[in-house]
Amino acid sequence: MSDQDEALAQIGKRFLEAVFCSSVEAGEIEIEERTFGEIVKSFKQILAADSAGDAMAYIPMPKLDYRETLLEKAAAETKSGHLEISVTLYATWLEHVINGLLESGCARKGFSHATYLSLIRELRFGTKLRALWEIVNLPPLPEEKLRAIDHAIGLRNSFVHYKWPAHDVAGHDDRAAEFRRAVSEFESLVVFFDEIENAYFWSGRREELLIDFRKSIDEELARRPFKLGDLA
Repeated sequence: MSDQDEALAQIGKRFLEAVFCSSVEAGEIEIEERTFGEIVKSFKQILAADSAGDAMAYIPMPKLDYRETLLEKAAAETKSGHLEISVTLYATWLEHVINGLLESGCARKGFSHATYLSLIRELRFGTKLRALWEIVNLPPLPEEKLRAIDHAIGLRNSFVHYKWPAHDVAGHDDRAAEFRRAVSEFESLVVFFDEIENAYFWSGRREELLIDFRKSIDEELARRPFKLGDLA
């Protein structure tokens, strides 16, 4: 396989995995109590229907996913002592996560992508977490998590938005302690929302299924190496 074909094969593998994840999370592929072979068969049927131009239920298209990068950058800023920057990055990560979960929830409820976009653009963050969250049947968020989110987002806003007042030097230590608390809250939220995504959309099988999926793609490429002409 040429270097060009290898690079294209890697892109193709990442794309197929992204489509697979979107299909599972949108509810187009049932995974509970099904074997991996049955799940892959459903995935291939979705790809075949798409290729044939058949009408399909709404599936969120794969998109650039910056969540891991945001977490890596936030951790680096925490280590460097730049807590305000760290909280800003964590808050951006949180918004990506919340919107992503709501997008999949809307898809499972049969809402069009246009409806999802209207809701996500027009609703306030707190309304998304409470009202829209309930509408799309996502697991209820504990009140302590909602308080932690409100506190952390408020701190991010106090740093980012020009309308918030400046803070004097005397209050610096108290403010730094508050940002350290927010970082700790965000680190807890990373685990919490990862567990929600895995349990609700993947029936607790995300790691298992993604390992099997990547293995199956590698085996397919070993049997039939990817060529540039496959894109024609």
